[in-house]
Amino acid sequence: DVRDLAQIAVLFHQRKMSGRYLVNESNHSYQEAYQIIGHQLGLSGDFSKSSAIKIRILARLCWPFFTLFGLQLMPQFFMTRIRNIQKNSYSAKKFKDETSYKFIPFEQSLRFAADAFLKDRTPS
Repeated sequence: DVRDLAQIAVLFHQRKMSGRYLVNESNHSYQEAYQIIGHQLGLSGDFSKSSAIKIRILARLCWPFFTLFGLQLMPQFFMTRIRNIQKNSYSAKKFKDETSYKFIPFEQSLRFAADAFLKDRTPS
């Protein structure tokens, strides 16, 4: 959550901290995030594994077309990174142990973003 990052930047400055830290509240799959976001936006939020597979197949089928015309839908480097991100999990244990910082919960962050999105889309 960007609100966490702003507070963490201030914390780093105040404590004169240095080094490398991962600052994530928890690890969730894209599927979990899509389902939560869909629910928050009033959509079905049903993003099943079969949907993910269909999207991958579609991206693979479209790839030659985009490459042929010099367009890049998504460079292969990013496709590889996305697959790796989905498989790996990361921990902020070191940061949490050293600072006792309490992150905004994942679902609360998504709710905040969805509410802001809906507010911006609602005509005044």
